[in-house]
Amino acid sequence: KIQLEGLDDIVALARFHLGATVHGTKSFKLPMANGGLYCGRLHRDFREGRARLLRGRALDLRSAYKQLARHPKDDWASVLGALDMDSNRVVYFESLALPFGASSAVTGFNRAARALRIIMSRLLYLVSTSFFDDYCQLEVDALTGSADQTALELLSLLGWEEAQKGLIRVRNKPGRVDDVLDLFNCLREDPVANARILPSLKGKLLFASSHVFGRCAQVATQMINHAEKQSGAKVTQQVLDAVERAVDMLKASGDRQVNLWSEQPPIMLFTDGACEEVGSLVTHGAVLIDPASNTREFFGGHVPKELVDLWRSSGRTQLIFYTEIFP
Repeated sequence: KIQLEGLDDIVALARFHLGATVHGTKSFKLPMANGGLYCGRLHRDFREGRARLLRGRALDLRSAYKQLARHPKDDWASVLGALDMDSNRVVYFESLALPFGASSAVTGFNRAARALRIIMSRLLYLVSTSFFDDYCQLEVDALTGSADQTALELLSLLGWEEAQKGLIRVRNKPGRVDDVLDLFNCLREDPVANARILPSLKGKLLFASSHVFGRCAQVATQMINHAEKQSGAKVTQQVLDAVERAVDMLKASGDRQVNLWSEQPPIMLFTDGACEEVGSLVTHGAVLIDPASNTREFFGGHVPKELVDLWRSSGRTQLIFYTEIFP
């Protein structure tokens, strides 16, 4: 199974890193996998808050798939055909590298990519995540130069080539939501002719929504999936309405804010919803548990009829999407 470390993993790394120290103290604490704590004393260079000056960078492999050769025994499945527009003939090429887009190539590449991340972490003690060919490095300010150079030297020793990139922020960059809105407006102007942009719109919605709390694009992407499976990729008014609501939510959402790690156990929140009796019984509820204060709270009940009617106006009879997200 492919294991990808996305935005949530980056945020978690930063959270634990920043929460390990307190300004004015000379020690640090980190949680261990067995539930205990690893404690130690800070080097004088990292005291007075300097251990919390965290920096990040994106390390990207250049033309990553082309840097891995395919196995010689796979030559029978590595011939690609393309139409030569000048001669109007089909010409053939042999792929010597992993063919981008092939299902087995994705698995094979990610094994190599994850191995590279493990080498960085276990051999060189670099703090990094792995997402396909992108590696997000985190380091305290005083060690950024050393960490950058170490990672680049490792890539050079192993024969990997890096694509130069700048720093990244855990938020939607300016213009990203506007790009989604432009695609939506294009689709709304002519749903039939522009149905081809559905895959691009879905991908941009999912990526943009990962930078805000909640699953504001879940309903829209599910409806896009359904539309893509229809003959001719039929775009209904219900699809347009769902996408419009998702875009409005993205525009209204601010940056994700995550509290620093502390020794206190996390608050646990469980939510659920149900749609039963052919859609006539729509309920929702939640349970909250705070182990630190031993607080336990819960609620449950029927979703207001006005809201259920609004959900049904999209044409759906099974409202489980909405009820599970609503709490």
